[in-house]
Parts: sequence; C-alpha cells; structure tokens
Amino acid sequence: MTNVLTNPDQFFAELSAKDTKLMTSFVIVLVAAIVGAISSVITMSAIVSSFPIEAVVIASIFAVIGAIMGLIMPFIGWLLYAGVFYAISMLFNGTGSFKRVFEFVGYGFIPMIIATVIGVAATLAVRPTIEFSPGTPHPCIH
Repeated sequence: MTNVLTNPDQFFAELSAKDTKLMTSFVIVLVAAIVGAISSVITMSAIVSSFPIEAVVIASIFAVIGAIMGLIMPFIGWLLYAGVFYAISMLFNGTGSFKRVFEFVGYGFIPMIIATVIGVAATLAVRPTIEFSPGTPHPCIH
C-alpha cells in the first residue's frame, strides 16, 4: 500500500491489470470521513471551551453538524471528483470505465487522511497559545 505514495506509476499500472475492486477505495474514503469527523469534533471542542456558557449550546450543535458533514462529504466528493475526471476523459476520447475511475479516485483520499491528522496535531499544539475572549473581534496569539 505504501507504493501508492512512493511509486504511484507502478502502483496504478499493477492495479490496472487487475479487476476493478471498490472495497479498498471505499475503506480509504471511509477512513478519511471518520478522521475528518473526529478532526471536526476535536477542533470545535478546543475552541468551544473558551466560549461563554450561552454560546456553548449553539457551538455544540455546530460541532455535531460538522461531524455529520465530515462523515458525508468525502463520499459526495468521491463521486463528484470521479464524475468530473470521467467527463474530462470522455471529452478527450478516453477509454475505460467509470467504475475504474471511481476506484482510482478513492486512492486520492490517502493524502487527505494524512493532512487531516497533521492538521489536528497542529490545532492541538497551537490551541493553548490562542485566546478566544469575547471582548476581541479576533483570536489573539500569545
């Protein structure tokens, strides 16, 4: 699996020779969705802790909505990206099936997983240095 990041040309050439299987791509997108939802909750909880009590309920609702959207949007994005790539390939008289494009686009979510994990780590590292006070129109970094 590391070949997809270190030698994508060889990885996708070998994958092209096999039958189309969507399960691996589905699992990758699912992991991206779960990591994204967890990221949303962690980020919101780090920020909400400094809100006044009156705003906590509303912010918590937004955190739940963010988590749900974090679970749904990667799957919608997967379908949309694959559709756009397939449509572009059709414009250039490309060959191949939508199912194959759909499979390959799923692998493109691997960097998103890595980026989200790094983003959460950065948020948690920086959070103690940011003050969200009700009297300032923007966060202050100390």
